[in-house]
Amino acid sequence: MRLSRRSTNQVVYVPGVGGSFDWLRRLALWTWWLQIGAKVHFASMNWDDAAETAEQKYERLVGILRKVPNGKCVVVAESAGGGMGVRAFSELPEIVTKLVTVCGKNRGASSITAPYDTRYPALKSAVMRAEQEFSDLDHSRKKSITCLYSPGDMLLRSHDTTLPDCHNLSIGHEGHGRTIWKLLLMPRSHSFAKIVKSDIQ
Repeated sequence: MRLSRRSTNQVVYVPGVGGSFDWLRRLALWTWWLQIGAKVHFASMNWDDAAETAEQKYERLVGILRKVPNGKCVVVAESAGGGMGVRAFSELPEIVTKLVTVCGKNRGASSITAPYDTRYPALKSAVMRAEQEFSDLDHSRKKSITCLYSPGDMLLRSHDTTLPDCHNLSIGHEGHGRTIWKLLLMPRSHSFAKIVKSDIQ
């Protein structure tokens, strides 16, 4: 059942790598208004841009968060965007009411392989900062984080995506990319709409 117009929820979406598919992500996210009553603001990360630091990417995300109507939102972060989502949730509690990561690289900076580090140099520092911020997060605040993961994900294992004291939910046994795209195209699956729905409208 789609949420009513009156209960429109503000969502900021943080994508993973593969910026060439951002136009498809944006198209799928546009339908979230029709499917679950969510107005989505897309925060481009440009992971392929080696000249842009993690801090610059984060500042762009913060700029989008500060412009969200009513000043409150839920952050949904996929894959490589997980670390950025964790940091924003930790540093901006007055804006980000909930965080949902989808197969997110939420921790384990040391496990990022050399090829990935070379191609996406901002990723490791982004995850390292997320780990630092999360370690200082209040226990009760962690209950507002939901980490969706797939046991069938061969790219990011559960120890990369799940976080202690948070809601860690398995969403099937499909692979990394299929899990993310399934949620992008069908956000009503796995009770996602209920998870995302903010208590502040």
